[in-house]
Amino acid sequence: MSACRRVGVSVPIMGAAPVGEVVLQDILAAPGAPLSTDSVITRVVRVAGGRFAPGHVGELTRIVPFEMVDAALAQTGTVQQRVRDLPSRVVVYLLLAGALFADLGYGQVWARMTVGLDGLDVAAPTAGALAQALRRIGVAPLRALFDLLRGPAAGVSVKGVRWRGRLVTAIDGTILGCADTTANLQVYQRGGGYQGGTGYPLARVLALVACGTRRGGR
Repeated sequence: MSACRRVGVSVPIMGAAPVGEVVLQDILAAPGAPLSTDSVITRVVRVAGGRFAPGHVGELTRIVPFEMVDAALAQTGTVQQRVRDLPSRVVVYLLLAGALFADLGYGQVWARMTVGLDGLDVAAPTAGALAQALRRIGVAPLRALFDLLRGPAAGVSVKGVRWRGRLVTAIDGTILGCADTTANLQVYQRGGGYQGGTGYPLARVLALVACGTRRGGR
């Protein structure tokens, strides 16, 4: 089972929402022989206050911090005009979390983002409200956020980037389901089956990634 409580004092950040901490405790008890004490794993997750509280991706928030998301929103002019149930920053984190839970709908992803936030002023949006918020944000903030995260490409002299003069790369791919619309069906096909196509249209995504670290290889 797990327990959650909020600790710490809220402090302002970039004139936006106050920031606090949530301590998540995972208490693991073996189903077999009784233990004298339970095994407790404590994780500290940094969250904002008010309607901004669901805007996080757990421990990965330290890699994609609030300041970075706010900068991407400001750069693309997609900061909300007023604080809604789904502020722009929260919607960006919803999109990032959706990539982590690709097999779930956004309603289920939202449930995972808000678990453990009991006592906070967390919205309960409908599926339609989530879809509308995603359309309002668009793709521009995610593109800007990617540019901030990737940083400049490694130069030729960086160790580990090239082998015998050639750029070391990796290829990876996956298949993603997309909305079952007429426009998508004109481009993407359904999955195969004995009775013909079935399920949602499928988009095959292929990525070519440079293996050399941008901070210098080993």
